[in-house]
Amino acid sequence: GVDNSTFTNNGTASNYGAGIEVANRSAARIDNSTMNNNFNDGVGVFWDSFARVAGSTLSNNGSFDPFDAGFQIAHHSSVRSNDNTVSGNGYAAVEVGQQSLFRSNGGDTFTTVNTCNGFCAPVFEAYRNGYVEIRGGTATADATNGLLANVIHQSLLEMRNGATATGDVDFSNLAFVRMRNSMTAFNGSLLGCDGSNTGPGFSICLDQAP
Repeated sequence: GVDNSTFTNNGTASNYGAGIEVANRSAARIDNSTMNNNFNDGVGVFWDSFARVAGSTLSNNGSFDPFDAGFQIAHHSSVRSNDNTVSGNGYAAVEVGQQSLFRSNGGDTFTTVNTCNGFCAPVFEAYRNGYVEIRGGTATADATNGLLANVIHQSLLEMRNGATATGDVDFSNLAFVRMRNSMTAFNGSLLGCDGSNTGPGFSICLDQAP
């Protein structure tokens, strides 16, 4: 367990540096801590590992390229999150892929950076069988033409249970997006459901919130 701790300025261009890294069939509980200004991710969870993070701040970690994030989850791993603030990180607030799961159980605040480099940073990115489930909390795309989410490669985004979200969702390659009517508000569009998505493959939209 990690309680009431601060992790800052870890990592270099030649050495991966997260605030906290959980890897290789490991588990961690992180409470009331700060991951700020680390060279790569705020919290990285990889290779069959698990983390529960609550009441913490993940801010200003990493850079747009190579797609650093507040939470980075990959390789059959998972994170449970509640009451965290995730903002200003290099690319996404949450990036999850390679058969991994991120679940927000409520009370979280997610925002992305106002950064575009050919395409704009999303709040959430799910790729290669990644699953993002947001139950409550607030997610906001800051950039004028930024994205709430980018969902690709047979991945899934689901938002429900009082969640409030602002920004468009883009998806392709057999993606599934569900904005359930138990959301408080969804201020955006599901690109592709209206024919505007130019990505390959097809996507499924269900229960778009009013």
